[in-house]
Amino acid sequence: MRRELVLLGVMSILFTPVFAETLEMNNMASFQIQSNSLLNEGITPYADSIVTKYKLINSKLYYRRWNESKGYWVDSDWIPYNP
Repeated sequence: MRRELVLLGVMSILFTPVFAETLEMNNMASFQIQSNSLLNEGITPYADSIVTKYKLINSKLYYRRWNESKGYWVDSDWIPYNP
């Protein structure tokens, strides 16, 4: 009985560092996969991107705002540009 306990103790001492190292390497691999996937996703804007478009109508300058994020005109009509 004592011999079995000693053998069990020696086995647990021998396998504990290997198991802990393997577990740590698995955690590092998981962390690297997660960090790489975050880099590939890029930056996601939360605010709409509004761009001003200009147009000449009868030699007069007009402007209108376009929402690039959602794809629609912010202003319903062209507005005369007065600097």
